[in-house]
This record gives sequence, structure tokens and C-alpha cells, in this order.
Amino acid sequence: MTNSIDLGPIRSSHEAPPAERADAAANRARILDEAKALFEARGVGEVTMADIATAAGVGKGTIYRRFASKGELCLSIMDDQLRAYQDETLASFRQQRAARVDALTILGDFLESWIGFTEAQLPLMCEVQRDGLHADDHTAPYFWLHMTVVGLLRAAAREDRVRPDVDLSLAADLLLAPLRADMLRFLREGRDYSQAEIARGLREHLGGLT
Repeated sequence: MTNSIDLGPIRSSHEAPPAERADAAANRARILDEAKALFEARGVGEVTMADIATAAGVGKGTIYRRFASKGELCLSIMDDQLRAYQDETLASFRQQRAARVDALTILGDFLESWIGFTEAQLPLMCEVQRDGLHADDHTAPYFWLHMTVVGLLRAAAREDRVRPDVDLSLAADLLLAPLRADMLRFLREGRDYSQAEIARGLREHLGGLT
């Protein structure tokens, strides 16, 4: 079994932004701080970009030059958490491969961990998704998720754990579809499934790829 998993440029969705002037950086930090305070007080869905601009003491033009949409602003609020999650995920992959854990098991663990992360950030994740920062945008979480799942499926294929006729890109999309923020909210709140039950269902689906 190989100890490597080809995930491509895993940090591509979070490259360091260009250096900002001190005043611009201060404005950006103030906007994000005020947005977080308003979201905590009123809920993400009840706060407009105009509300945030007023609270931060900037014009609407200023806030939209910084963030094209509320979804983009929400993604910026989650940036530190997403970076930490990516780093923890990579460390976990390395430990599991060193312990000779097979790629499909690692993939099941990864999907389960993403369920927990998404639920912890659910209002922000729903707003990101609502704004369309979901599939083809390289700055959106889904781009990294899809790349990671495909990488793990390729590793599983090299281990002869995935049928050769499986379209790995499509399989990744189908595995991730229930984990869209709105669908996960429906499964948790509308269907009353636990995180463990959803993860178990995904692992059962993975068994169908062998």
C-alpha cells in the first residue's frame, strides 16, 4: 500500500491575500468583527450588508469593494477555521497512511469529520452556498472538498478497492451532495438523523463502489 495520497494543490483555496495597507487592513478587520457580532446577535440570515456597513462605520461601496457578497464575507469569517481544518485533515491522513489504513476507510472518516465541521459553521456555510460560492469557484470550500475526495478515491482505486468503471469525479459529487449545507440541515433538522447515522449511510454508499 502506498503511503501517499495525491490531493493536488490542497491549499489553493486559501492562498495568502495580497498585502494590504494598514488602514485597509484595519477596515477589513472591523467589518468582519462587526459582522460576527451582528450574526451572533441576530442570526446570519437576518443581517444585511447595509447593516454591517453601518455597524462598521463604512459606506456600502466600501464594504462591497472588500466583499462582493455576504457569502464571500462569511467565507472570510471562516477562513481561520477552514485553514485549521485543512491542516488537521492532512495530519490525520499522514498518520492513517503511516498506520496502513486503507483509503476508503480514510475517506469515510474524512466525510464524517466534514459533517461535524459543517454543522459547527452551518449558518455561515448556508450563506456561502446561497451566494453560489460552491462548485467551480476555487476559493469555495467545495472545490477543496471535491479535490480531496477524488484524491482518496484514486488512492482506493490503486488499492483495487474501487471498480474500474466508476467515474471518480461523479462519485465524489454524489458522495458530497448530502453534505451541502442546506441538505445537511434538512437531514439533521427535518429528518432528525444524527451525525453518526449520516456518516454510516455514506460509508454504506462507499461499499457500493468496490
